[in-house]
This record gives sequence, C-alpha cells and structure tokens, in this order.
Amino acid sequence: MGAAAAVGVTVGILCAPRSGKETREELKNKCRKNCRTIKKTYRKKAEMIKDSTAHAMQEAADIIEDVQDKKEAVKKDIKQGSHEIAQDIHKTVQNISNELNKSVK
Repeated sequence: MGAAAAVGVTVGILCAPRSGKETREELKNKCRKNCRTIKKTYRKKAEMIKDSTAHAMQEAADIIEDVQDKKEAVKKDIKQGSHEIAQDIHKTVQNISNELNKSVK
C-alpha cells in the first residue's frame, strides 16, 4: 500500500501544472516528510523489539533460576530419602538378625 501511495503522489505531482523547480521542491519536501515518518516508525519498532527482548531475557533468567532451585530441592529430597532408606534397611537387618538370634536360642 505504501509503495502504491508513493507512486500515486509522484504521478500527481509530476502531472500538476507547476514549474520544474516547484515540482522538485514539493517532491523534496514530501520525501523528507516520508523519511521522517519512516525513521520515527523504525525507532518505535526497534524500541518495541528491544523491550520485548529484554522482557524475554528476564523471563528466561527467572525460569533458569526456578529450575536451579527445584534441582537443588530434588537433590536434597533424594539425599534425605536415601538416608532414610539406609536407616530402614539397617533397622530391617537388625530386626532380622534379632529374630534369627531368638530362633537359634
């Protein structure tokens, strides 16, 4: 749409009953205006991308931190669980040993 509008404006200017100097001046002014608009739009879009990227990076950092915290919690649970299992095995072996000793006596 933008290119078609630019072509339409250019054809309209070139076909208008003005002197060459006036036509060139009008074209120059319209080009400057369009350039300013394009630059403004570019800056806005670049800022939006920058903000989106910063937000995404922060979310990724938060997720990584959460995963690391959960990993540490799982490691702690595994360590605690293995300690409890070792205690249970020790008690079971001791109970079996006691039962065997009672049977022998």
